[in-house]
Amino acid sequence: MTASEPLLSTTLARYTDEHLAARASELAPVMPHIEAELAALEADEALLVRFFCATLPLSDVFDTEPALLASFARHALMLRREMPWCAALDEPTFVHFVAYPRINTEPVTDCRPVFWRELVERMRGKSAAEAVIETNYWCAEHATYQASDGRTLGPLGVLASGDGRCGEESTFLVTALRSIGIPARQLYVPWWAHCDDNHAWVEAQVDGSWHYLGACEPEEALDRGWFTAASGRAMAVQTRTYADFGFNFERDRARLTREGDMVIVNVTSSYAPVITLTVEVADATGAPAAGVDVDLSIMNAGGWRDIARLVTDEDGHAAIEVGAGSLRVYARTATGEADTIIDTASVHEVHLQLAAYDAAFPATAWRALDLDAPADHPAPSMSLTPEQQAAGRVRKAEADRMRVERLQGLAAAVHEAAERVATRYAEAGCSVELPDGRTLAGIFSLSFANAPELEAFLTEDIARDRLELVSTLSDKDFRDLCAAVLEDHLQHARALRDAVERSLLAQDLDAAEASDLFRRYVLSPRTDIEQLTPYRTGLLDLLDEDQRRSFAEDPASIWTFIRENVTFDPARQLMHLAASPVGALVSHQGNPSTQRGLFVAIARTLGIPARLNPVDRAPEFFAEGAFRRAEAVDTTPRAHLVLTCPEGMSPIYEQDWGLAAAVCAVAPSGATCREYQMLDLWGSAFADGKLVVDVTPGRYRLTTAVRLPNGNQLASELDFDIADAAAERMVALEFREPKAVDMLCDIPLDDFPLEDAAGEPTTAHTAATAHGASFALVALLEPAEEPTEHLLNELRQHADRVAEAGLALVCAVSDADIARRDPTLSHTLEALPAAQLMTCDFDAYAERLARRMFVNPEKLPLAILVDVRTGRLIGRYASAGYNVGTVDFVLKLVRLAAA
Repeated sequence: MTASEPLLSTTLARYTDEHLAARASELAPVMPHIEAELAALEADEALLVRFFCATLPLSDVFDTEPALLASFARHALMLRREMPWCAALDEPTFVHFVAYPRINTEPVTDCRPVFWRELVERMRGKSAAEAVIETNYWCAEHATYQASDGRTLGPLGVLASGDGRCGEESTFLVTALRSIGIPARQLYVPWWAHCDDNHAWVEAQVDGSWHYLGACEPEEALDRGWFTAASGRAMAVQTRTYADFGFNFERDRARLTREGDMVIVNVTSSYAPVITLTVEVADATGAPAAGVDVDLSIMNAGGWRDIARLVTDEDGHAAIEVGAGSLRVYARTATGEADTIIDTASVHEVHLQLAAYDAAFPATAWRALDLDAPADHPAPSMSLTPEQQAAGRVRKAEADRMRVERLQGLAAAVHEAAERVATRYAEAGCSVELPDGRTLAGIFSLSFANAPELEAFLTEDIARDRLELVSTLSDKDFRDLCAAVLEDHLQHARALRDAVERSLLAQDLDAAEASDLFRRYVLSPRTDIEQLTPYRTGLLDLLDEDQRRSFAEDPASIWTFIRENVTFDPARQLMHLAASPVGALVSHQGNPSTQRGLFVAIARTLGIPARLNPVDRAPEFFAEGAFRRAEAVDTTPRAHLVLTCPEGMSPIYEQDWGLAAAVCAVAPSGATCREYQMLDLWGSAFADGKLVVDVTPGRYRLTTAVRLPNGNQLASELDFDIADAAAERMVALEFREPKAVDMLCDIPLDDFPLEDAAGEPTTAHTAATAHGASFALVALLEPAEEPTEHLLNELRQHADRVAEAGLALVCAVSDADIARRDPTLSHTLEALPAAQLMTCDFDAYAERLARRMFVNPEKLPLAILVDVRTGRLIGRYASAGYNVGTVDFVLKLVRLAAA
């Protein structure tokens, strides 16, 4: 196929024309700029760029240069011509999963050519399946997992810094695969049902079929990952596309839903047993209610979390495939609501009738909720031969070595950059101590390959305010910050500093307080978790003198201006993708997060200290000595909600309990409806059994949850009003007590290899049954570490009871020589003569076992009570890390399980 032959169809051209015409009014401000770029492109390139402009979230079209979109188009068409596995694709797969620029909420950057240059030679002579596996090994050579904040680092940022959370790792792998022409998509479980948190991974298409794999977690075969067991218990597994080109909604009604222009593709049935849930909504008269938003949510991290959103059709119906477990179904319109909690294992149809909001306000008593997670059912998975397992361990170890060596090499250059900056500042007599307590060396260590950008900014001139600005950045910002972006913020803030601080001093602040407020809420470019952009110059160009003056005189009017001039259309934008302030002002479009960020951006640009409220994220400005809410110029007083907890407990927010506020929000249908939004109280702690939370008057939902080992939850819920800000509202948290029998699991475990004290190979099952026991405690230990020492001391304390119960004890360590030198372990083995000391490959099996038992894979010791009566290992209970009374509790469970 030659470059001159068209690669794209007239069908795609017609689709693009129709969708571009539908956006004509929204795109009018930017279309001349786009058309100028299109004029220089060949026909297929121009068509792909137009398709992107017709389907991408509007914020992308306004915030991304057309030349960058042209680079994506050019690269994709090159792949279509040169890579056999790409040439054979049907057109919808090609445009959605190879060519398309956006994957998640990452910044759109010119990354595909970079990944192509890194990977192309490694792909020579490989099949598509081999190429996928090889690409994942390359990813593991460059990145590994690391928890971080909610802002999605782009693929180049992950490449530069060597790690990312699961959403970033999966975006990284999808980018790598698309860069070589292999269709790839990010899959995600919005929230797990059987444990807290969520996860994202990758599917790649090989020979027309989709196969899953863990990003940066390579294996020697596809359809494998630590999440195999977890995904088989999912209530919803999804992926998304940003256009509906090529989809058949009539045929796949229960597997496709729309969120505006975006399509949510439901692939739950590929991983877990599913049912088709049908929801029927009627209005107050009993007539079918069309266009009703229906939220499906599950309890996770102490609160209700959405896993899917539907809109009823003209007959009042909606349908979706979901897993078999407890689910809240909540229907809402602009005027009314209805909800119920069901278990989809037995209930497949829901009938709801709308009633006016608060028509049946619930009683003030707590309501107990028994919530069931889907039963254990691992997803389909490929098995590995012993040879593949051995080869995979060697290759993974080599990938880890390469990654560590690369980062160590970067560390030397980073250290040198920090030393150069420190020297420059010392020579100028300027302190390098950062106001937030971080050190210069510390922030440079966060920058990795991005250190030159940080150095360039800090040495443009030698001034204290440069250090003040970087002190306001998040740890993640140092990985991908741009010196030019920071310079825009610095130069404009410098010109305002004296006037702002004089104004703050006039509000009875001292000099230190005024300086700190300026640093954090005027100088800082960071508002929330948005991508940093150089918005100050652009905003000043867009605001005339009269607007600037009126905003300065009445900061609340900024919010009024935004609400009147920036609208949110859920059909054109992503709810969780924050647009740049300049893009929002030019397009007059922005989701709620973008609108709030625009308020802060305009205020700071004009020298008005502004922020988002740390609890409910409402926009605020500083005036008369305090932060005032922009949304309520009458400054309605905050109410004091006083929460108490049972004696001896220290409940953790977003683990044991949650607090949500009823707010008005734009739903997928475009209607403004009520929804419950979790407050940001992360880090709040009870002191002496009490916690005071400042809230606005309104409706609240308080939830508590006790997670059982089998994934089920004993939850409680209380809805209540705070009508008067003048008085304190006291609420006591209630937690339900599980029964011991509720703590038993029934999870089949794969046997795994061990070595005995003589260095002879054996297996966990052989060791567990060596003395004819029915139950065994298999403990993966970390000798000399405090959590392991506690567990060993408990075992020695209860040695007689362990022997009396006939409980076999298998003590597995990663290094037997080190273990034998630990006196606590030696004393425990002496007290329990039947105990066996084994050596285990923790790298290969510790995390896998922990995840299979659904406990924390990052904590040791890992203690698993196994039942061996059926001839195989059945996990009945597991504990990770140190938990007081583990051995006593295990002994109680042995009696229960044996009964």
